[in-house]
Amino acid sequence: MFLNYLGDENLLFQKDPVVVKQLRLKYNRMVSNQDALRKVTIVAQDMFESRGDDWLNKNGVDIHKMTGPLIYDIMGRVLFGGEWSKTEIGKEIRKNHVYLIENSNVWAFYPFKPWYNSDYRKYVSTIKVLRGLAGSLVDKRRRDVENDKTGEEAKRNDAVTMLVTEKREDGTLFFSRALAISTLIGFLNGAYDTTHATTDWLLFHLAKYPDVQRRVQQEIDSNVKGDRVTL
Repeated sequence: MFLNYLGDENLLFQKDPVVVKQLRLKYNRMVSNQDALRKVTIVAQDMFESRGDDWLNKNGVDIHKMTGPLIYDIMGRVLFGGEWSKTEIGKEIRKNHVYLIENSNVWAFYPFKPWYNSDYRKYVSTIKVLRGLAGSLVDKRRRDVENDKTGEEAKRNDAVTMLVTEKREDGTLFFSRALAISTLIGFLNGAYDTTHATTDWLLFHLAKYPDVQRRVQQEIDSNVKGDRVTL
């Protein structure tokens, strides 16, 4: 009910245990392998450092406002090969996605669809807009892969490429267009929404309890050689 904008094909709504297992295996290849996790660490470190250089010169920092776009760009760099804030379609995707996240709970428990309500109609239309934008990314990536005679495009290690190149055992494409769109939006949701909330609370409590912050820093220093993680 809360996540209806993900689409019926999303992993969360699948009933067939075989399909669920197949999808989870595909997802894990993208987000849980050591290369991906290491890249998350490095990209997050670089981007937090660049955005946090002037924190000491401010009277206060709005962590929720600052980390939202930042985490979206970290997720973009790691999973999709580019920062969402640097392209027009990326900005549109983030705007519509965040709107749906912030408004989905408003309509989740309605016993009927209140079409008479203009806000509800906007919510439903935004779902269509987001899925259309995600679909355009999938379609463009598929064309790029199909039109590349060198085969290099198909080797790119990002989520959109996986969605248009993964094959079944019989050689057919694993992801239909609808499943690819729902999966892409699912990646956006998992990489942004829960991460954003977790990061905000983590930073809040580290700031509130400086003794714990010092212990965390000491543990990091004892396990990381030099002043940063490197490839």
